[in-house]
Amino acid sequence: MTKGIITSESPEIHWQHLNVAGGRVLDLGCAFWTEEERQEANGTTKYFLSQKPEFYMGVDTNQQDITTLSSQYADGKLLCEMISSERQIEGWIAEHKITHIKSDIEGAEDHLLKIKDVGSLKEIAIELHHSNENDFLIGLSRSGLSATAATLFLSVQRSALSMGG
Repeated sequence: MTKGIITSESPEIHWQHLNVAGGRVLDLGCAFWTEEERQEANGTTKYFLSQKPEFYMGVDTNQQDITTLSSQYADGKLLCEMISSERQIEGWIAEHKITHIKSDIEGAEDHLLKIKDVGSLKEIAIELHHSNENDFLIGLSRSGLSATAATLFLSVQRSALSMGG
C-alpha cells in the first residue's frame, strides 16, 4: 500500500501513483478543484485520459463541470450524480468491468467500505476526508481487495500545509 499526505491538488502530483494505462477507470469526484484548473481544463479527467485507459468514467455532482468535461472529452463517459451507496459503485464496477478507482468524494468515500463485490477491480486510490485509515483497511480486506492494491491520501487543512505540518 502507498500512503501519502496531499501537498498539491494538481492531478499529476496528487494521483501520480495510480497508473491506469490500458485499464478501465472509475473517477469518483472528477470535477475541477480550483478555478485555475477549470480555466485550463486540467483536472483528473484530462490526466487519466492522457494515460490511455481502455475505458474512462467520471462522476461528480458539479453539473457545469460535467457539461464542460463532456464537451472536451467525448471518449470518456461523464455523469452528474451523487455517490449515494455501495450498490451504486458496485453496479458501475460490474457494468463497466472497472479495474481502477480514483476516489476524492469529500466524505462519501465511506460507501467504498461497504462494497462486497469488487469484481474486476485491481487498484484503488482514495483521498480520505473523514474516515479512519484503519477502518478503511479493514473494509478493503473484507471486500477482498488487498492493501497492496490501495493508495490512501490523508487530507489535511491547507493552513497545516503552509506551516510545514
